[in-house]
Parts: sequence; structure tokens; C-alpha cells
Amino acid sequence: MVSQKLFLFIVLLLALSSEAQAEVFPGFMNKAERRSVLPYFSNSYAQQVMTRPYFLGSKPGLEVGTSISYRNLSDLKDNFPTDNIKDELILTQLFIKKSLVHGLELTISSSLSSFGTTQASGFGGVLSWHPLNLEDFIVLPVISLFTNYLNFEDTLSFQESGLQLIAGKNFKQFSVKAGASYSKLSSTFSGSSNGRQITDSSLDEKDNIWIHTYFASVHVEIDHYLLTFTQNYTIDGGWNPNIIVSYQF
Repeated sequence: MVSQKLFLFIVLLLALSSEAQAEVFPGFMNKAERRSVLPYFSNSYAQQVMTRPYFLGSKPGLEVGTSISYRNLSDLKDNFPTDNIKDELILTQLFIKKSLVHGLELTISSSLSSFGTTQASGFGGVLSWHPLNLEDFIVLPVISLFTNYLNFEDTLSFQESGLQLIAGKNFKQFSVKAGASYSKLSSTFSGSSNGRQITDSSLDEKDNIWIHTYFASVHVEIDHYLLTFTQNYTIDGGWNPNIIVSYQF
């Protein structure tokens, strides 16, 4: 019995060690390869801090919350079979949201993640506008402008800024929304990192791409607590679900 437990422990330790030693980025990437990699690291930012809007039924106030998002990197591994790429990418956000005048809502956030030894940090903000009144329309639109900065292990840093369009339906303690976000991602890859050559030129390289993400979300409100689940799909980047837990004051 003891030997069996020891064997299972060794297997688990080896699995964790293998994941810890895996890389986030392929090496020796040319321009086309760098551009193909970037959609996997767009974290669907606007949706990571998107909960039940105040102007879809809740009274104006203050909200704080945290979110966690997941992206499967298996397709990225398949595209670079000679590199030991991680199986997944997990990111977290902490955010504060405040409703303003004229249907406006401001969100600021900070990201700090080290899941699977992937170090990532950043900050961002979202300004949302709810142009219509709940009493006049059954389905309401929301328009948001957002920007987000992320740094991955001093190997990739980028600024992603764009527009988010939403259509939402609100019930007493339940909401559903769907929409799309369109953003420009301006990135810088380091020429080398941790002894690995990242770009084929061995120099820092800048790349710009457009990111298109479509999403649907469900929100449940229980005694001022909000639980939000959003499923995102990024073109050329795959599925990126996230869960948010927040509290409205």
C-alpha cells in the first residue's frame, strides 16, 4: 500500500515537473509565426471584467470582483511540435466597477498570475455606455471601449485596445448577454528570454494584429453577489471561458 502511494506521488511529481518545464512561447519565430501565436495570448479582456450591468436593472453603485480565465494551448502545441509548449494558460483579474452618470460605467482592473509557473502581470480599463432605458426596450445594447496591458515573463508585452458590442436581456435575478469584441493588439517580443532565442532575428520585434472575439454569458445574482460565466471564442485562438465572482455594494 505504501509503495503504491509512493509510486502515484512520483508520477504526479513528474507530471507537474514536466508542465513546469514547458515553455509558454515557441522559439526562433519569424514574423508570420509571431502573428499566429498572438491570438492565443489575447485574454478576452473586456469579458473578464464584464458582469451584470447596473443599467440592465440593478441600481447604480460600486462593484468589486475577481475573474479567472482558461485557454487550451493544444492547438499551439500542434503548430510547434518541436517546442515543449504548455497545455494551458490561466489568467486572473481583480477589478473595481463604478456606475457614473448618463448610463456610463467605469471599470479598472489589475492582473497578476503565476499558474503553472507562467508569470503574467498587467492592468486595464473599460468604459461602458448603456444608451437605452430598461422600461422602454426588452433587449438592451451596451457599447464599451477598453484597453489592457499585459506582460508575459518579460518575453511578450502587448497593449490591446478595442470596442465591445453587447445585446442583453435582464430578469429579476438572472441575465443573459451575447456580443463581440474587436481589438488591435500591439505587441513586442523579446529577442531572447531565459537563455532561449524567441525571434529568428534574435532582436526585439514588434507586431500588430486585429483580434475578433465572440461571446455569450450568463449572470446569476444572489443577495448582492454575482456569479458570471462567459464563453469566448477568439478567431485563430480558440475557446477562452472565464468565471467571475463579484459583489455589488
